[in-house]
Amino acid sequence: MNRLLPVILGQLSTLLIGLISVKLLSALVPPTVNGAYSLFLSFAQIGVLITHAGVINHSSRFWHRERHRPEAYAAFLWRESWLRAPLLLCVLAGATICYSLKTADHAFLLGAPMMAAGAFALAITEIVALGENAREHHWNVLKLRLGASILRTFAPLAAVLLFAPSFSALIGAFGVQSVVAVVACGFFWRRSSLPADQQTHDWKKELNEYGRPFLFLGIGSWLLSYSDRWALSISHTNATVGLFALASNLAAVPATFVLSLLMQWRFPHIFRASDSAKTKSHWEGIARSCDQTTIQFLLLSVAAVGALHLMGPHLVGWLVGERYEPSMGLLLAAGFSTISAQVCQFQYLLLQGQRKSREMVWVMAALAFTKSIGACVAASFSLEAFKWWLIASPFVLLAVGRQLIRKAAFKGL
Repeated sequence: MNRLLPVILGQLSTLLIGLISVKLLSALVPPTVNGAYSLFLSFAQIGVLITHAGVINHSSRFWHRERHRPEAYAAFLWRESWLRAPLLLCVLAGATICYSLKTADHAFLLGAPMMAAGAFALAITEIVALGENAREHHWNVLKLRLGASILRTFAPLAAVLLFAPSFSALIGAFGVQSVVAVVACGFFWRRSSLPADQQTHDWKKELNEYGRPFLFLGIGSWLLSYSDRWALSISHTNATVGLFALASNLAAVPATFVLSLLMQWRFPHIFRASDSAKTKSHWEGIARSCDQTTIQFLLLSVAAVGALHLMGPHLVGWLVGERYEPSMGLLLAAGFSTISAQVCQFQYLLLQGQRKSREMVWVMAALAFTKSIGACVAASFSLEAFKWWLIASPFVLLAVGRQLIRKAAFKGL
């Protein structure tokens, strides 16, 4: 119970913060401003999903192995995170310049420094949290994730209250809270010290070999998570994107709750089983575990999103502001979009356990292409077609992804 309590408290806190943020955002921020801010936040995920994806996945995969020298491994990860900061800045600068040239909207370009700070803070927070979770310091994970979530959610909303419901107020506060989050992460790993040069060299070589494909995986993951709102922005207004973003924020609460709970529970177990797997029958057992966890995620998240959809019309007024009432019609589609982005998360563990990260790239590319093209085509027809595509997408992506992953995992065994 002592191990489960912080995990449960963390998920309940995330649930509560998500609901409060929806209440405040829908009351304070107009849909048009929220649409622009949601696109800005999608760029801020580039650190977690692309430039720092290799470090994050190395941490997730090998913390158990390095549990006897955690301070040295933590120092290595911390340094590697900072070494990737210039790449992150270049990627974000390129993305914001392209967006500004295409739309003649220079607000994104001016907000690039805040975006970079936020992207780095999200990445370093995830790396530190994974390390604390692998060492089963669940109370530290709770403190870190809860503190970061409170800062990230409420600092921008506080700026709106103090100044104005504007895009500049939101992104300015987002940048400031990001600096605070990075300092807090440094406090958690303040006792870490760099290992011997040879060990650092070995880890770095392994990181480059294991982690490089995750750069491309991150691009696919970003498309799976955010292509829907960008597809919507091409064919519709920022106000429509803002309505969809609020629906996504609300629908993501139950889906993310289920995912986080299962990840914290199942990831360490499956990785430990992978470390000791020797035969095809061992891997078949791990594959069954991945299937079981996927089914649990799908059933629980679909049920939760479905219940939220039925409650949607009754949420207007006391939870969702009146001007966001049209977003309730997008709840089901937004929730299923969130599910589709993560529906193969536990299937990938089979390939991660075998260190077949290159094979993961091809699977992720296929899924990202399928969802992105589907979203763009559907949105170009109508908002209704866009909604139906998102509802179908989890089942389409799971069918395609599972088949490709099984083929890659058992090839040669």
